[in-house]
Amino acid sequence: MSKVSALDMTLNESIGYLENLINKYSEAERLEQQITENESELRGSFELNNKRYSFFRYFWIYMFVALFSWYPLWLLASILDDMGKNAFFCYALVFIVPIAILVVGGLIAGKQCHRNNANIAEHNKSILKKKERLELDTSVLKAALEDKKKELEEASAILPGNLRKSTAVTQLKTLLKSGTASTLQEAVDILRDSF
Repeated sequence: MSKVSALDMTLNESIGYLENLINKYSEAERLEQQITENESELRGSFELNNKRYSFFRYFWIYMFVALFSWYPLWLLASILDDMGKNAFFCYALVFIVPIAILVVGGLIAGKQCHRNNANIAEHNKSILKKKERLELDTSVLKAALEDKKKELEEASAILPGNLRKSTAVTQLKTLLKSGTASTLQEAVDILRDSF
């Protein structure tokens, strides 16, 4: 619709035209708000956790337990040997128990290490997915906003820059409905300096 035809509309046509503009400006403002929120979120909370747990972090305790289990078993074997008992079994335990502790401890520590590192990797992966999804959403919103701005280009010929928002267009409609202004141009002239 050209500037001349938009300004020459009847009262009801002008009100219908303004209602259409209110919807378009409201949608454009909503898109701008969502884009701002997405860009703000993109600038913020996407720190990856680069921490990795080593195997030794969980294994060292088993090393100490194995080391300290050796002495009581050796002491028990020595006492039994001094008493004349067959201490071969106790001497065998002196070597078997610490080795068993190291093997079992190694398996448990490896499992803990792998589980914690896998959790970190999964968390980082979810952060990257969220960031990619937000970037995609933002680009889609920007494209929609550009389309909406193209739809609103005709209104820029009628409305001055300070009246190109939904609240101002709503007031224009109110002026026409209340009878304060009888034409769209008259309503624009009344509000031109208010905003």
